[in-house]
Amino acid sequence: MLIEKVRTDLYQATKARDLPRVRALRMLISSLEYLEKRGSQVTTEDEMAAVKLEIKKRKEAIEAFGQVGEQERVKDEEDEMKVLMEYMPEQVGEDEVRKVVKEVVGEAGEGVNKGMVIGKVIGKIGKEKVDGNLVARIVNELVK
Repeated sequence: MLIEKVRTDLYQATKARDLPRVRALRMLISSLEYLEKRGSQVTTEDEMAAVKLEIKKRKEAIEAFGQVGEQERVKDEEDEMKVLMEYMPEQVGEDEVRKVVKEVVGEAGEGVNKGMVIGKVIGKIGKEKVDGNLVARIVNELVK
């Protein structure tokens, strides 16, 4: 289970006094414990969704702090996001996503629905390995 690894990493980060890592890992543990308390069996997919959600929160905070000129807070959020990215599987690059989108559009033919293409591309690659926003942006570029 991911939570055990995160707890071990938190212990090591606390000993090393790595504050950005400690903050990020504490928030991640909180999210993972919440999943466990729901009562249902926690899957790897659930764990990855929790990590993705924490990363998304950091991206939103980076954008918000950047707009108001809080560069120190932006750096803190970026540091935490880097820590969280370590728990995600290797992400597929933009070139690979473009290739899969073209493949799916070719299979579907003319008059293809963008939402259907996005769903099939994410399903083909795996939702833990690709950012849905990246897929949507590429589909919007390639499908008219």
